[in-house]
Amino acid sequence: MTEQPTKIESIMVLLEERRPLQSLQPRRIWDEELDKQIAELRIHDTNAQTGNADKVLAIQSGLHLWNDSLDRSHTLSQDMHHPTGSYWHGIMHRMEGDFSNAKYWMRQAAGHPAMTELHQEASRWLREQVQVEDLPQGEVRSALQQLRDADAWNPYPFVDAVERLQYERQEDERAREALEQLQFLEMRALLQYCLHT
Repeated sequence: MTEQPTKIESIMVLLEERRPLQSLQPRRIWDEELDKQIAELRIHDTNAQTGNADKVLAIQSGLHLWNDSLDRSHTLSQDMHHPTGSYWHGIMHRMEGDFSNAKYWMRQAAGHPAMTELHQEASRWLREQVQVEDLPQGEVRSALQQLRDADAWNPYPFVDAVERLQYERQEDERAREALEQLQFLEMRALLQYCLHT
């Protein structure tokens, strides 16, 4: 008999299948009804063996963020005093365009275990699916090269690339799509970490 997916897993499937991919700087909640469902999640929705309210808060913060509900995610992440809360907090500030604050919170999340999986997936994807050298020369291309070639995930070039893209006069569609895919991989890796720890 196949185990039924949890409510959280069902929500994650919806968010993973979302197309087009999530914007680097969302301006409104993607699905209001889904946001209500996320807000109502409880420990029994996680398949966790023991009650861990902090785990639910971390999962909710991430799901809200993936659903473009930045304010709700921020309310939760700012009350979590551990690297996972800091990581969600940093992503939220990057999405809202507060790049220096995003870097501050990324420093608090330095060495987060989800970054190992993210680095493997992101560097492989950049090597196999993106012709980085074909992108226009500049800071975005340089950041993507750094992310591809580094020995570990470094969130700062990613923050810098998103910031630079925001100020480009003629946005390169390929660069934006590459950064959106990296954001997708980041969201998924951090949520998988939250679910399985």
